[in-house]
Amino acid sequence: MKPRYTVIIYTPQDLNHSSYMQTGLFELENMGLIRCELKIDISKKVGRISTETGKSLISNHPQQKTSFYKLIDHYLSKEFFFAGDLYDISHFFSQYALENCDFIFKRNYVSKDIDCLESEFKNKIYPMGLTLGVQGSSRKFWGLLKLSYFFANLNLKLKLDRNLIKRIRNVISHTSRHIEYVTRGRSIDLLEKTPESTELNVFYQVRCFPQIHDENVKIIHRERSSLIRLLKNQLNDFYLGGIVPGEISNTYYKDCLTTLPTDPVSYIAQIKKSSICIYTKGLQNSPARKLSEYLSQGKCIVAERFETELPVPLENGKNIIYFDSPEHCVEICKELLKNPKKVKLLSKNARVYFETHVHPVKNVKRILELMLNHKIN
Repeated sequence: MKPRYTVIIYTPQDLNHSSYMQTGLFELENMGLIRCELKIDISKKVGRISTETGKSLISNHPQQKTSFYKLIDHYLSKEFFFAGDLYDISHFFSQYALENCDFIFKRNYVSKDIDCLESEFKNKIYPMGLTLGVQGSSRKFWGLLKLSYFFANLNLKLKLDRNLIKRIRNVISHTSRHIEYVTRGRSIDLLEKTPESTELNVFYQVRCFPQIHDENVKIIHRERSSLIRLLKNQLNDFYLGGIVPGEISNTYYKDCLTTLPTDPVSYIAQIKKSSICIYTKGLQNSPARKLSEYLSQGKCIVAERFETELPVPLENGKNIIYFDSPEHCVEICKELLKNPKKVKLLSKNARVYFETHVHPVKNVKRILELMLNHKIN
């Protein structure tokens, strides 16, 4: 029997972030709840609206981390065009999505930035919640997704000038690296397996961003390295992690380097072995993926506060503990190391939050139901 609902996936300009939505959709299809189709679309969709200054300013930039979909209800003969905006910056919006979509689900949802938009636009935007890069069991359309992703980026960068050949080479190089990274991404099976840690320890491992002259990046690097030095000094052997080795970290943060493996699978394996995990904000105060990864593994999370508004908030003291300074973070960790029962309770609640609100199947299903119920009401 044909499912009542069909979701059309329009070829995204970014396979990494959109993998969260695709995984949820394909897994729902495997459950027989929807049918997925792919529509090749390599149009540029340029146009970005920024509300950073408190006003809507339009530029000709693409918003590549916004992906597009259509939900079709065959029984009611209704169609809903929607977007998943997984961009880091809360005050950037896809002009194409705002003008054409019925719904937009934004990862870094911050009300003060959305409120600056015109009413017809801001009323379309809903919080997406926490996401992560993940691959499901289905590889449906994978070949077509990779091919059309390449041509979408080629069309986006193509310009008939003397640098044409150089541009084509750059697109080939960029898309090849991107596809390789996504292909060896974390599987949903890896995240769903949650062995209980038998040792009390604190894990915090981060990387340096290449934009070292950007003021936001400078602040993040300074804060991360300061916290790592404190953890090393105050927790000694109870602390695991550091900054991932690389050109920038090797030059500026030699005393903070991690000695642990840093590839994606080993990173998740280390999270699995840890009991207390520390979270700090990502670029532009966006919710970094490590928070979702910690939740998926049922870890006791000590986290820096963030602005992003979630569909269901994380409760301080229930499924997360927030800190207000590096010193405060270290003190919380010391107390938790003395209280394994509290660590275990927070771990359990974190896993429940992931299963209920972050797992791509549960969250994408929520998104589809929200649209259907909204239209019916």
